[in-house]
Amino acid sequence: MVLKSDFTVRAVPCCPGNWDNFSSISTNRVSRLIKNPRIFIAIISGRRLQHIEKLVPVEGAWLAGTYGVELKKPDGKLIQRLVYDNFRPTLNRVKPEWQVLINGRPGFYLEDKGWSLAIHAKDAQHLEAENIIAKAYKIGERNIHNAQFQLLGGNKFIEISPQLIDKGETVEFILQNYPDRNLLPIYIGDDDKDEVAFRTVKRFGGITIYVTDKMDTNISDMILGDSEEVRQWLEDLLKI
Repeated sequence: MVLKSDFTVRAVPCCPGNWDNFSSISTNRVSRLIKNPRIFIAIISGRRLQHIEKLVPVEGAWLAGTYGVELKKPDGKLIQRLVYDNFRPTLNRVKPEWQVLINGRPGFYLEDKGWSLAIHAKDAQHLEAENIIAKAYKIGERNIHNAQFQLLGGNKFIEISPQLIDKGETVEFILQNYPDRNLLPIYIGDDDKDEVAFRTVKRFGGITIYVTDKMDTNISDMILGDSEEVRQWLEDLLKI
């Protein structure tokens, strides 16, 4: 089994519609993995399910969007694990305030994922990104009136999303809903939101692979330096 996060998206700008690089890199390889009867594929992402379907237009894999709020099973059945109308009103309050915060600022992008909102500031100046992300965090805190939401941070990044589901919880859901319990889970991820999934995979006796150029990390069983090394590792897996 391979549980794959959306790490290769990092090489593609976050703006909508610009995912061709991911598709050309991954679709054929994922299709070949799916056809191997000894390998079971799941792709877990913070992006909307409909975006993942565009990125990897294949059948026969678990696809988990918005960290697992919305899922597509290998047989095509759709699962929505939370009630959308219970969550959207809070996001509708936050969105215009976040938009005003970044208007006219180069390097910033507000992404509306339906179930969550995120500000990306990868191409913004460092100090300005820190300042704007801090202000966005305060806006998010002010609008969260219960435990339904969480604020997720990262490098020049902030997201408000449902509290009840994360990548680790989604890994457990997928594993518990797969009929063959004699699997070796292998999870590949590249950011801090994958660390909770690593812990779940380890509880199930699996292997964790972190994609990073920092060789001194100890959060995973293996390290791969970049997307090219991941592609080669998957090719080697197909030869086993």
